[in-house]
Amino acid sequence: MGQQVLTLGLATGQAFLPIDSQIYISSVNAQGLKKTFKDGHSVVAKRYREAQTSKPQILSSMIKRDLNQGFSASYLLGDAWFGTKATIKTSLNNSFTPVLRMKKNKKKYRYTASEEGTSILNLKIKTTKF
Repeated sequence: MGQQVLTLGLATGQAFLPIDSQIYISSVNAQGLKKTFKDGHSVVAKRYREAQTSKPQILSSMIKRDLNQGFSASYLLGDAWFGTKATIKTSLNNSFTPVLRMKKNKKKYRYTASEEGTSILNLKIKTTKF
């Protein structure tokens, strides 16, 4: 419900440095705009449209934006909101090792190392009924 701010940052053992942030607007009890944007191509209009997508989609946009600015990292850390197939694929496509808390549901995730080595992983998802 409402609005939340997602922050992408660099975490070390001593500090957390925010690099990018984006507002997330939930579709539950959301209030629409009173007027549309005069310029739909403005940064504000683009960010508003992005704020109404899913959290994993926002994360993917933030990563792309920050990689274009020279950001680099080895790992992507995230909580259960980001423990999705889309986030894992985004991490692997950008050469990050995902360290995510997985959502509590009936999906089972299994990783297998590829022939090229453990740095490239194949994701296999099997949904089971309990």
